Amino acid sequence: MSGGTLSIAANRLSHVFDLRGPSMSIDTACSSSLVAVERGWRSLAEGTSDLVLAGGVHVLL
Repeated sequence: MSGGTLSIAANRLSHVFDLRGPSMSIDTACSSSLVAVERGWRSLAEGTSDLVLAGGVHVLL
């Protein structure tokens, strides 16, 4: 089933909201939100992005 896994959620949301540029999904167990914000900060610091949207969701199944 293509597009049915949680790892594709970042790309699907980017498409739905018509966002441009790279998107990624980060799964590190407990620190995903922290790592997402750090990667966004690094992208801004390196000048590879002008604007970053980072967020986190904790889902227990």
